[in-house]
Amino acid sequence: MRKINDESISWYHVNQNVGLKFGRLTIISFAYKLKGKCFYNCICDCGTERVNQISTLKIGHTKSCGCLNIEQAKIGAKKKFKKHGTANTRLYKCWKDAKNRCTKIKNAHYSDYGGRGIIMCDEWLCDCMAFQSWALLNGYTDKLTLERKDVNGNYCPENCTWIAKGDQVHNQRKTLFIEYNGERLSAAQWGHRLGSPSLVSDRIRRGWEKIKAITKPNLNNEKKGINI
Repeated sequence: MRKINDESISWYHVNQNVGLKFGRLTIISFAYKLKGKCFYNCICDCGTERVNQISTLKIGHTKSCGCLNIEQAKIGAKKKFKKHGTANTRLYKCWKDAKNRCTKIKNAHYSDYGGRGIIMCDEWLCDCMAFQSWALLNGYTDKLTLERKDVNGNYCPENCTWIAKGDQVHNQRKTLFIEYNGERLSAAQWGHRLGSPSLVSDRIRRGWEKIKAITKPNLNNEKKGINI
């Protein structure tokens, strides 16, 4: 919460708007004055606190912390998908799941997405059909999954692509990567070369050095006559 930093503001001025409610926002205290404009600490009905300029509240430009826009976008999206007959499709579920990871605090994966500041771009958030159009023009099939190229980036056209499910595990934030002889592969990918995807990870968990874990042959494969 912002604190008062302008001694020229009278206590009457500070308190006269406290307690007023505009849309979903309730003013709880004065924050500061900047270039003649007064800003107040507000709390939204959803519990989120924001600092807002009093004039934008009074004329109705600001009605919530942003949750109202998200809800309206959700309602509009459902109507559009229902209208076009795609509300029960896998593509709709891909869009909905990605959006929920970014916007719903109660979502099981929110801490790894919205909780880290990852958002869905306005183009997709407010228009599910825009997401569908992008998907169909960029190689979507029911056998592919939505993937962000940069795992720390947002859900937007320039940072998303469609990949096979098996490839998705190699682009996760917690994936262990090992670089050797100019190659940078995940532990699972190095394990594939040794004949067992989990072999390298298991070795490292047992205390092996990373390079030894990816270079020592898989004895089980040797016994079976498998070349590595």
